[in-house]
Amino acid sequence: MSLTASPASIPADGATTTTMTTTVTDGGSPLSGITVSFSTSGATLSAASAVSNASGQATVTLRATTASKSTTTPSVTASYGGQSALRSVTLTGITIAEPTELNTVSGSGTNLVYWTPPSAGYSNGVLVLRRSGGTPQVPSDGTALNVGDSLADGSRVVAKLAAGGGTSVTDSGLTAGATYYYRSFCYFASGSLYSAAGASVDAPGTGTGANQPRWVYTSSTAGMADPTVDGMGGALWGGMGGGVVDTTTTDGTRVWTPPLNTKTVTGGAVLTDINGAGWYAIVGTSSGTVAAIDLNSGAVTWESPVLGTTIGSRVTVQYRSASDATFQAQFTGDLVIVGTKNSSATNNKVYGLDAATGTVQWTFNNSGATAVDVVTGWPQVVYETNRVIVTTKSNGGTQASLWALSTITGSLVQSWSYGDITMGLGGASNGTLYVGTTSGKLYEFDQTSLAMAWTGPYDTGTNNGIVGWVWEDWDQRGRLYFSTSDGHVWALQTSGGSAPPSLVWKTTLAGASAPLVLESNGVLYVGGSDGKIHELRLSDGVDQKQSTVGGGTSAVGSPTWDSTSGWLYAPTANGKIWAIPAPLP
Repeated sequence: MSLTASPASIPADGATTTTMTTTVTDGGSPLSGITVSFSTSGATLSAASAVSNASGQATVTLRATTASKSTTTPSVTASYGGQSALRSVTLTGITIAEPTELNTVSGSGTNLVYWTPPSAGYSNGVLVLRRSGGTPQVPSDGTALNVGDSLADGSRVVAKLAAGGGTSVTDSGLTAGATYYYRSFCYFASGSLYSAAGASVDAPGTGTGANQPRWVYTSSTAGMADPTVDGMGGALWGGMGGGVVDTTTTDGTRVWTPPLNTKTVTGGAVLTDINGAGWYAIVGTSSGTVAAIDLNSGAVTWESPVLGTTIGSRVTVQYRSASDATFQAQFTGDLVIVGTKNSSATNNKVYGLDAATGTVQWTFNNSGATAVDVVTGWPQVVYETNRVIVTTKSNGGTQASLWALSTITGSLVQSWSYGDITMGLGGASNGTLYVGTTSGKLYEFDQTSLAMAWTGPYDTGTNNGIVGWVWEDWDQRGRLYFSTSDGHVWALQTSGGSAPPSLVWKTTLAGASAPLVLESNGVLYVGGSDGKIHELRLSDGVDQKQSTVGGGTSAVGSPTWDSTSGWLYAPTANGKIWAIPAPLP
């Protein structure tokens, strides 16, 4: 007699089986109707015996008795009439899946906790621990924990929900202003096994006093978000761990479960109606697609085909209702325009998409015959001529970086070489565009005549690139505000003619983010690498107020502002969004 195992190795998950087959023969002829006994230790058989079939084969299955992270090799013995056969099976220890992301919204005495479960792997649900004074410990395998249980380090179980049973919990009865630490784990086999690392966050204290945030949204994934006010009473950004997050501005509560949570939003969100109806966020993703999110429901209205390696810039929209007869004859609706960020610096493309469906309408550089580096910034539509102005990098200065394309066909109109351009194109009050290069040059570009308006660029210094964008104060025409990579905030005044602008003031601020300019308040807000938001006077650039964000240990990005609440929403590099009252105290 012989004994085989198929497959020879299975995961030790307590469910997956291997088939043990013994073949009994006499003189080479199969013996049918024979009862064969099976035995093992360290595993579970489906039966202790089986009767052979016409081929002389008797089969049982074997599985791990309980799920285990350890690998073992139990032996199985098949016996009949004084004969026996032995075969070992490998039970490979399993790895419990980790939660994809953990989020908290800090409130006054109440914190909201959200988590994203894994999309695959071994997990029956998620367990969340809370602790004061530091990160909760890893729970010990073999101990099934439940809500309210405490661990040796003082951690307390605040949530345990089976898969499909929910992805959030409200943790109340907390001390207002205190910082709490949360850690989520996946559990398996009724809670006897836990994931190894979990996802951890600290939920900072909030309050109503000076220099206290009103709420803080925290992600277990570090990164600098790009928040914007959603136009519906909320704040919206691409989640650091993936998806599109939309929260109420009053307390940071999620409006809906983030869609696209298996992908990272890249390039920022553009908020728009589509063909004059609805309200949507159109975003590019790390998967190289573009998607439209219905902001009323959080549903993905459409997602385009894969356009490139990833999308690295914002999209732009040409609205049919604002376009001429030529555009209206070509398209039945609005057009979304987007460029790619491919792994190659020579084969990038620009697409025109149907804004209602995401269907590709045209492609610039579809064959890859034109050397195009990654598309950057924020393309701008020129309605007068049905063109779009696109910026790119330059492959080390060897390729064009400023492009004019037809929005009717996607064909190239003209291109120019200015070195790498990574900032968004800034719209001027006279209808031109501000173009900044990473080499430190600022130009004014006439998008209708396709020529530079100044006799030469304004030079901010060698390789001193503009951060994010240039902001023009439309209440004081020609007054420009921007930050540069060497840690300065600038104010320039244009001449109104062909001469380059002149310096008004320049303020040193390490790690300065792109500014948020509030003309009506006479100030601008900018984040710094010193962990503070700075309030600068528009008149002279004096850094008149500062507010430390959290512990002041993480760089602060460019804030956005909600005119209804008067609060700033400031991101930090450690994966947090802070709601901070303005003006600063």
